[in-house]
Parts: sequence; C-alpha cells; structure tokens
Amino acid sequence: MSIKDIAVLFDASEGGAKVLDTAAHLAVAWESRLEGAATAGAEEEPCASLFAETVRRNGLEAGSLLPGTRSAKLTLARRSDLVVMGQADPRRRDTAILQEEIEAVLMRAGRPVLILPYAGRFELPPTRVLIGWNGSREATRSVHDALPLLKRAKTVTVLSVATDPSDDWEGEIGAVDIAAHLAHHGVTVTLSRTVAAGVPEASALLNEASDLGIGLLVTGAYGQTPMRERVLGGVTRSLLEGMTVPVLMSH
Repeated sequence: MSIKDIAVLFDASEGGAKVLDTAAHLAVAWESRLEGAATAGAEEEPCASLFAETVRRNGLEAGSLLPGTRSAKLTLARRSDLVVMGQADPRRRDTAILQEEIEAVLMRAGRPVLILPYAGRFELPPTRVLIGWNGSREATRSVHDALPLLKRAKTVTVLSVATDPSDDWEGEIGAVDIAAHLAHHGVTVTLSRTVAAGVPEASALLNEASDLGIGLLVTGAYGQTPMRERVLGGVTRSLLEGMTVPVLMSH
C-alpha cells in the first residue's frame, strides 16, 4: 500500500505556498503524482503560476491546476490517495468559507485529508505519530488510510482518552486489537491511556502530542454531523480550530 496520487488545495498566500511545498515534498518522498486546485475564493492565475513553479523546482510528475469549483475539487480528491489542505487561519476574513471547504472534503470525498496548521513548519513524512483511538468507524478508517505513513514512522503511539478512570479501555475500545493489527503490518506500536476528566478530548490529544514531540496526529473525523459539532462542540471541530501539529483525518 502506497501513496501514488496526491491532491493539494491551496491559495497563493504565504500559508498556501507552505501547504503546496509540503504536498510537493510528500510527492517527492513517495514518488507520487501531484495535482492541485485553488481553495474557495482564491484567484486561480497566481495559484497556477505557483503550482507550475513548485512542480518544476521539485521535478515532479504533475497535472495542471484544475478549476476551483466544488465539484472539480471533490472529483480530484476522490481519485487521489491523499488530500493536503491548510487549516483555516482565524486571522483571515474568509475563515468560515475555508472551514466549510475542509468539512466538505472530509465528509464527501471519501479520502484521507492531511490538514496543516496555519502557523509553523513541520517535517513530513513524520517520524513520530500519535493515533487518537476510540474504536469508532471513523478512527478505524483513519488508521488504515494512514498505513503508508505509519510504516515509515519510527514511533507510533495509540492513545485512548478516557473520561472515567474505571473505563474498560482495552475491552471496550479495542486499543490492544488495533495495535496487534498494526504489528501485522510491521508497525511497532506503544499503547497509552490518559484520563481527561473535565478536559476536552481534543485538548488531551494535543497535550499528549506536545509531550511526545509528535509530528502527526491521526484521528477519525465527524462521528457526529458538522452542524451538530458547531452547535454542541466536538473533537473534530476543536482540532480543526486549535491544531498545533498536522492532523490526518478520515470520515
């Protein structure tokens, strides 16, 4: 299992150039084909120029920049092994539009999405990976989608976040089982558990990522609908707003 087609959604801003550079670096590492499209509201001409220059500089096999329509971007994502996007920068006026686009790709493309924080630079592929595991369908999907990255990592930690110290985390959540499954793929896994009574689960995941020097967080996306998360709060929404490390999500 490998990554042969990478899609990147970006704009011509400094942050967008960082997203494109990261996608290009991954394409070089995986010897992958790179295709791109402009994010919602971005001018396509400067994006096309930036894309062409990045492809040339990295010696990549790539297509031209695709039209920035929602349907074109979803089609691009669906024929890719990995989609790379940037976190919506809260300092920008179009934050809500970009957040909505991330949600649309996560919910409708059926492909794993690697989201990069708007601040900082990160080494990818990562050497240290943290899996936020809760036994859900979405978490299971994200782990399998992340296998090419997990196989390259030096350390992989499966973290179960409990809200009650008495939770039967091994039996109910199945962290031991997923660790054994990953071992069959040659991934060496460390199991970890944290009790986050009174602490949001997203904060617990990011705190652990910081403590372990993690380069990538892998987690399921939207166990409940995006609208419900907006109203009631949720782990995915909180991670999208407060991520401090790259996050790979699958729905």
